[in-house]
Amino acid sequence: MDGTRHRAARGQPAHPARQRLHRAARPAVGGDLEAVSTRAGSHRAAASSRWAQAAERRLTPASWLRATFRQWPLLLSLAVVALGTVIVAENHFRRGTFIIAAGICLAAVLRAVLPSGVAGLLKVRSRAIDLLTLGFLGAGTLIASLIVPPPS
Repeated sequence: MDGTRHRAARGQPAHPARQRLHRAARPAVGGDLEAVSTRAGSHRAAASSRWAQAAERRLTPASWLRATFRQWPLLLSLAVVALGTVIVAENHFRRGTFIIAAGICLAAVLRAVLPSGVAGLLKVRSRAIDLLTLGFLGAGTLIASLIVPPPS
């Protein structure tokens, strides 16, 4: 139970690397080892400095556009799915769901082809998990669009 993945008890020194720590209500008692926490509420100071740093970086319209269009694989897939949704709303269920399935399959293909740095928000888990999830969802939607009988 003394491995690096177990938590240090309150007031004990945290010497193993990457050990999860409690915030101590009082300073740790000990010699040369680093304390678990030196004072209560010290995490608030770190959080406020992060907010201060974030506030210094101004979000300009140009930087917002660059950040948005860096996600072009997701935007392209969502545009195809939105087009399919509009077509479904116009009472063309089979065509619309086929286009929605094509958008999901497009997301799967883009996730398979693009490197992880370019895939952006299409990268959720590992490549294999993303491909399996998008593939099953796209195939299921495609099968559903082909199985549903046309309106009579």
